[in-house]
Amino acid sequence: DVAPYHWSASGLVCPNSISGLAGICVSDNGTVQGTPTSATSGPVLFNLQVTDSSAAPQTANKAVKLAVLPANLPPQVYSVTANPSTVSEQGTSALTCTAVDPQQLSLSYSWSVTGGTVSGSGASVTWTAPSSPGGYGATCTVTSSVGLSASGSTVIQVGNSALNSAIS
Repeated sequence: DVAPYHWSASGLVCPNSISGLAGICVSDNGTVQGTPTSATSGPVLFNLQVTDSSAAPQTANKAVKLAVLPANLPPQVYSVTANPSTVSEQGTSALTCTAVDPQQLSLSYSWSVTGGTVSGSGASVTWTAPSSPGGYGATCTVTSSVGLSASGSTVIQVGNSALNSAIS
């Protein structure tokens, strides 16, 4: 065996793509490189060849399987709702976060609020208003099992219960 060695995929080197793996090629030094143009439906089998530089070149072949998986995308939060969206001081509202993961990975939910308290866990929780009127934000953050996240928010209005009673 005499260096340098020359590599190819079924006899082709970059910029020629490996058959069935558009955008992926093997360089003369043996590096598999490129940017795939799409995911594959399963592993693609190709023949990796290496040839030495001797006077009577020797070639070795190895069948290789390579799959291109879709890019992992973050989850998407479609809505964060409060029902009711207006409550009295110390009143409660049901918060719901509607989210999906494009790869159908499992999601975890966390909630943060600018006032009041959250009880429960998951996509639906209960918010208890503080004793001060105003608008309070509730944010739902969803995180996929691979650590990618997205957030969405809503505002809940807290009315003055004494003023509301006097007006009624």
